[in-house]
Amino acid sequence: MQIATALGAKVIATSSKDENLQAVKKLGAVAGVNYRTHPGWADEVLKLTDGKGVDLLLDVAGGDGINQSIAATKAGGRIAQIGF
Repeated sequence: MQIATALGAKVIATSSKDENLQAVKKLGAVAGVNYRTHPGWADEVLKLTDGKGVDLLLDVAGGDGINQSIAATKAGGRIAQIGF
């Protein structure tokens, strides 16, 4: 995330814990969404991107979140699933 931020990316993080979201904001994320309190977290991401969606989504959790990941990614964007 720090490399992406250094290269000019606007990072939006998701987590199940608010304290994790606070930590990533200190590392440069512009926003964070708690997917436990916002089960439709893709809608929150769309609000943060003016309805466009993200260019690149890194999914490190897998599972049922893939549908939300697709919804949060703009047309022509990319999703990378890693680490599971």
